[in-house]
Amino acid sequence: LYQLQKYDEACSSLYESFRLSVQYSDNCNISNSVYNIGMIMYQQQQYDSAAVYFKKALYYVGLCDMVVAYKNNRVQELLDNIALCYTKTIKLDSALNFYQDALHFVEQKQDSLAIDKENSRNRYYSAKGVIFDNMAKVYVLKNEMDSAILFYKRSIAFNNLPATDHNDMQLSLIQLANIYLQQLNIDALGSTLDTLKQSFRFGASEQVTTDYTRLMYQYYNHSHQPEKALHYLTVYTQKKDSSMIARGKTRQENIGQELRDKDREFQIQLLQKSNQIDKIYVWLLSIFFIMSIIIIGLVFYLFKKNKQSLRQSLMLNDAITLQKRNLESANINKDRILNVVAHDLRSTIGAIAN
Repeated sequence: LYQLQKYDEACSSLYESFRLSVQYSDNCNISNSVYNIGMIMYQQQQYDSAAVYFKKALYYVGLCDMVVAYKNNRVQELLDNIALCYTKTIKLDSALNFYQDALHFVEQKQDSLAIDKENSRNRYYSAKGVIFDNMAKVYVLKNEMDSAILFYKRSIAFNNLPATDHNDMQLSLIQLANIYLQQLNIDALGSTLDTLKQSFRFGASEQVTTDYTRLMYQYYNHSHQPEKALHYLTVYTQKKDSSMIARGKTRQENIGQELRDKDREFQIQLLQKSNQIDKIYVWLLSIFFIMSIIIIGLVFYLFKKNKQSLRQSLMLNDAITLQKRNLESANINKDRILNVVAHDLRSTIGAIAN
């Protein structure tokens, strides 16, 4: 739908996929959905938003249970994409950090980037070539040309291996030649262009051959060979004009606003669900609070009743103790009276007996 320029329908499909993936906790499809949204954002040059979606995709791909080789390739690609977004927004130190993370990752996974060891190693070489090329671009932006030249050469070395992407090598050679041209290092420029020409046996894109003719014009111009410079300038102008005609004035419509609207709509839905959950929590907390008050009231009431019962028990105990003491005193008086009576009776009986 996106390629058919049906942008509204494309956005609706992407966000429906995202919504369903979230609803069913499908981490693999969540990762794919936000990855595709990030790619569209990147193509629309909305690099800050693209970085956000690529980071989300990186998080969810870590939770996804998929084929190891595919998962490792996606992680490496996402790390590269995040770094590219930072490069585009001139956050160069952050970009280098993510490129370093990507390098470290492929070093660890160099034997598990494909289903077999040989293809995995080729994928490893290709990945390092791409990362080194991107790092070189960052150093160009930082105006650290010596580092840029070093990383372009590393990229070219990896991409010149069998089963790697020679188109990437040719693009790196063009960028390296541009640096030598900027430095007016004509000998190094000529050597680089010779290497680039030799690579054409593997084929070359229209853009590569156009850049080659532009650089050859510059090389001969600075080498004071005006006839050859004029020849390449003429060829370059023709290539450039035909390229512009081929592109025409077609321009992709910006679907960034549609994507942002869909994103806001989805966030609102999430907030509404969150609000409903919050209301349930509030009701539960209210019920818990009321029950707590009732329980505390019952405890206080029982404590008060128990205190009264204890007080009454103490009073009864005191009364029993007092009665016990009175009985003991009565027993003592009784014994004393009986002793007196017994004595008197003995005296009387004794007298009678006598």
